[in-house]
Amino acid sequence: MNYNDDDFDLPGKIETNVTGAYNEYLRLKEIFNKISTRDLERLGWLDSEKNKISIEELYSHRVSQTNTYFRKRSDASDAVVMLWQAKVALEASNILIKQQVKKFTKISREDLKDIAKLSIDSNNIVSMPRILAEHGIILIYQRSLPGMKLDGSVFLHLSGTPVIGISFRYPRVDHFWFTLLHELAHVHLHIDQINVPILENFEDSDHQGSDIEIQANRAAKFSFVDKPSWRNCKAKYSKQEQDIIEYANEMSVHPSIIAGLLQSEQGEYNKYRKITDEINIRKLVFGDD
Repeated sequence: MNYNDDDFDLPGKIETNVTGAYNEYLRLKEIFNKISTRDLERLGWLDSEKNKISIEELYSHRVSQTNTYFRKRSDASDAVVMLWQAKVALEASNILIKQQVKKFTKISREDLKDIAKLSIDSNNIVSMPRILAEHGIILIYQRSLPGMKLDGSVFLHLSGTPVIGISFRYPRVDHFWFTLLHELAHVHLHIDQINVPILENFEDSDHQGSDIEIQANRAAKFSFVDKPSWRNCKAKYSKQEQDIIEYANEMSVHPSIIAGLLQSEQGEYNKYRKITDEINIRKLVFGDD
């Protein structure tokens, strides 16, 4: 396929398969142009003059998970995810240009536990980008694009700085904190494996069944609760809201997290909804749902 150099001017990108890259670019452009102006405005993808972010700028910041190019017309969901990931990478680059994050060295198991305890106050969600910047980690809040099934991502920026993106697909406190701690667990455990982004869909059983996902899930879970006390947690057997609240207070975490863990372990997602649905964090962070 012939490509247009004027239309495909992406400085800084060296492509080994120019035709494949150009076809990928065209596919992303097609999907991007289908997103309504109303959705783009709601999601913050318009500049101060209500112009779209350039697809060329987004494409230049794309980070491919598989290092392959789109081959099918049905790859719309992959294209949407790549657009979202590109926006996260673009925002991370803007933060680094402004030098708003410390140099990353490491994040420890104890750091994860300390961060988990911040969940006890939901207002800390608003402060987490600043708090993680002190650890040398960039946290980007980037709401889901329409039709996107993705909870978050983690990857290394070219600078070596870990970057976490949270999509707020679900507005629940427990979902936010588990996603965040899961991604931080990847930084703690798998720093040498996130040069290629890990894209998280917690409803994808195949993805969640991989070794590194199981490890990150366990590390996240046991950042909120300690293993011996969780095994004997009274709320697991009584299934009473008051016992959930008491155990959460004992662990110094938000009750929604304990309720969410019980929902997941017991497969009873309609239980404890009074606790899990009490706060809409999309409204907390963005001012609307």
